[in-house]
Amino acid sequence: MAELPELENTTRHLLESVTVEEDEVRGYLGASSLGKSCWRSLWYQFHMVSEKKPLPIKLYRVFQRGHLEEKRIVDELVQAGMTVSKVIDGEELPLTGEINEQQESHIGFAGHVKGHPDGRVTGLPESKKTHLLEIKTAKESRFKEFVRNSVKDAAPVYYGQVQWLMGKMKLTRCLFIVTNKNDESRYYERIEFDKEYYEDLERKSVVIVTSIQPPDKIHQNRNWIDCRM
Repeated sequence: MAELPELENTTRHLLESVTVEEDEVRGYLGASSLGKSCWRSLWYQFHMVSEKKPLPIKLYRVFQRGHLEEKRIVDELVQAGMTVSKVIDGEELPLTGEINEQQESHIGFAGHVKGHPDGRVTGLPESKKTHLLEIKTAKESRFKEFVRNSVKDAAPVYYGQVQWLMGKMKLTRCLFIVTNKNDESRYYERIEFDKEYYEDLERKSVVIVTSIQPPDKIHQNRNWIDCRM
């Protein structure tokens, strides 16, 4: 039996058929992607080879869920007696975690690499040091990978992001918090700055930005896991 077409005059169709235009195309290489294993993918990203497409509403909600979590965790940290802040034009200011709040920004090679930390946090019971604050959300299966393997092994892209940011911010520790979207449990990890890894990322960004030709593929099979991702 043929599947019936979805009725357009319904609440579901009205809400779920929406697409959201992405912000203007980034003219820079983001710190949030520097840890990718595929240099060719980064080259495509920086040189804007891929076509810009609107976001399906479901994917947009996923992104918004992460932003909403930032506000909640910032509030909890402050309520627990810690100080959460950002540095704008050399001035340290309180951070609220509100969506569309002005972010702290850091610049890499020739102005072509940029990163925006979630914030800075001081007053942790474990340490007197100021920490980079990074907040993520994850589905159940992904969350369990963090618990089993730590950020470095479970999410190399996130690990690269925080290492690059710590290097630029002159910090030696990061407080990384992941919320399980299924049951609201949390994973907390303090990550130590790895200067050698940071310097590798800096060299990597120079190659991506200055190369005329795309780097080699990491695998010839397009169904290889890193290629599919």
